[in-house]
Amino acid sequence: GSWKCGTQLPWKLWGEDYYMTHCMDFLSVGRIGDFSVLGDNMCVGANCGDTNTASFHPFKNENDWITCWDVANGLPPPAPPATTPPSTR
Repeated sequence: GSWKCGTQLPWKLWGEDYYMTHCMDFLSVGRIGDFSVLGDNMCVGANCGDTNTASFHPFKNENDWITCWDVANGLPPPAPPATTPPSTR
């Protein structure tokens, strides 16, 4: 299926979510509306610590993705960046 989508769809400028939707439709894969397995920040929220969620979306930059990955794997979230105290001059 992946080969068929890759050779017959104009996918090169698509994001992964758009590609997967169109590829599955192109292959006539049926849809099931089970929104409990996807933590989607755009619709229902992405609680990366929810062990009943199979995937999390969208995390478009590397830092956000790694933070979610760490939380999903039981690691503590990173400490916030240190702030510089205001000057007393």
